[in-house]
Amino acid sequence: MTPTDQLLELLNRAKLLARQYRDLTGRPLGITAEAARVEAARLLHLELSPARNAGYDAIRRVAGGVERLQIKGRVLHSEAGAERMGTMKKAKEWDAVLLVILDENYDASLIFEASRAVLIAEMTREGADAKARARGALIVQSFCQIARQIWPPLPA
Repeated sequence: MTPTDQLLELLNRAKLLARQYRDLTGRPLGITAEAARVEAARLLHLELSPARNAGYDAIRRVAGGVERLQIKGRVLHSEAGAERMGTMKKAKEWDAVLLVILDENYDASLIFEASRAVLIAEMTREGADAKARARGALIVQSFCQIARQIWPPLPA
């Protein structure tokens, strides 16, 4: 069994425990961020950065170099309201942000991507919720409106 296979097996066991914990307590266990990172890496063939890396969670190899990606995750439950994403820090080095929408089983159902330029423009936009946006805390729905869906791929 490869290290990647071992990681995926371990994450599947953690997902099961997280579901059981939520069913029993009504509260999340707190594995969303790691599940999102691993799901994005697996589905999009990304290279995860070392733990506690400042600014980005993964790299994507592109012609001429790499793109540094922050990965945010959110489990959306039917009773959820206007949920916020994790904070994006403008001062850190990153090129784009991926938002991995996880289902109740902590499996990826959608992945959206927005570039740094688009996100900085959104964070500095005037209007309602400007203070939260300035801190880099966007509402999931707002992010999805300015981002593009990259997984599953949309038909051409």
